[in-house]
Amino acid sequence: MTRRPAVLLALIAGLVVSGMVGYRLLEGWSWLDCLFMTAMTLTTVGYGAPGELHTDGKVFSVVLMLVGIGLML
Repeated sequence: MTRRPAVLLALIAGLVVSGMVGYRLLEGWSWLDCLFMTAMTLTTVGYGAPGELHTDGKVFSVVLMLVGIGLML
């Protein structure tokens, strides 16, 4: 029995939490807005940010996208 699916789920959960904390610290949004933005970023849905992104928030979003894509590959 392989642990690969459990490890992948743990990494995805960690990435979601990291995304939420990052947006909270950088943008000061509510936890729900942070979860919403993280989910949109990782799933590439692209509804739009719940508020205006500052430069640090944009850079963080790019890093979150690249890490998310890399993790899924």
